[in-house]
Amino acid sequence: AKVCSQILVEIIFKAVKPAVLLFFTANWYGGESVMGTITATFDDFFNDYQKHSDDMLLNKLVGEVLERLIIVYLEQM
Repeated sequence: AKVCSQILVEIIFKAVKPAVLLFFTANWYGGESVMGTITATFDDFFNDYQKHSDDMLLNKLVGEVLERLIIVYLEQM
């Protein structure tokens, strides 16, 4: 389950990579909804995952995605 979860986190972050690259750029400061794009993508993945998974596994995936988002955010600084 851990390996599958890690793979899903990688897939999710490949999907949001273009938005992540906009952190702390003129687009970020100019009011473009970078985080809106990211959260909408997360929401799509989580809703799809929830349909085929247990709530406990979804909660673990959400936690791993949030940890990764913090790391990616700090790396972009």
